[in-house]
Amino acid sequence: MIRQWLVLPIVFSFAIADGSALRGQTIQDQLDQFQATEETVRKRAFYGLLPGYVGDAGPATVRLLQAHPDHRDAITEALIALLSRETARFQLDPPMMTSEADLDYFVDLVWAVASLKNVRAVDALLPTLGTGMIAVEGVAALGEAAIPGALQALETAGRYGRAGAVRALGIMAANREELSLSDTAMTAIERGLLRALNDESDLTRQFAVRSLRPFSSDRVRKAMIELAQSDPDMVIRDGRPVYRVREEARAWLEYHARDGGPQ
Repeated sequence: MIRQWLVLPIVFSFAIADGSALRGQTIQDQLDQFQATEETVRKRAFYGLLPGYVGDAGPATVRLLQAHPDHRDAITEALIALLSRETARFQLDPPMMTSEADLDYFVDLVWAVASLKNVRAVDALLPTLGTGMIAVEGVAALGEAAIPGALQALETAGRYGRAGAVRALGIMAANREELSLSDTAMTAIERGLLRALNDESDLTRQFAVRSLRPFSSDRVRKAMIELAQSDPDMVIRDGRPVYRVREEARAWLEYHARDGGPQ
């Protein structure tokens, strides 16, 4: 259940917000309501702002920016500030204990901010890394600007946050050319993921092994050999013991076999 929670899919609310309360207001009027004391007002303003929202907060946000290019900066800043404000209301790691409607709103807001693909969103998105792949991919899309924070999350975040951080770093590494990552950035990612192989959480170690797939240095190979032989994570599956991290490490070694795979 834990793994399913982390990798999603999260079921989004497909109820279309009633924008009648916002009819006739300017974009700035609606953005100002993001600062309202009442959560219900902020929530209504968020959904009322999204054009043609049908459970697609990310694409709806893109449509909003396209429809109002003159307000792009104001919308961007307001959404980022709203996410930071709402994040403070929840205990994100372990998973939020809240109503489904509240959770849908929060995840939609994360999706909206992730869709901005704006480096100004780094600080707002990093605390949400443990909520699922929308946040993970949103952080990863920011490239080098997000690496320091993701590395810090490996040291300070809760279990799900750390697992989300290793996944984000792995996505960055796998898309190095697209993100134009420097050699220095790749080295920092490799070192961070190697440290994560010693994490107390088996979930984080599993994702760290997967995230190291783009790397094939001798130090990574040595770590994989050790994990494949001695990682303690074990579950009973179909009546037999399964060592999940060991299996992940063996898969890495097979992928990077000396007579095949990337070197």
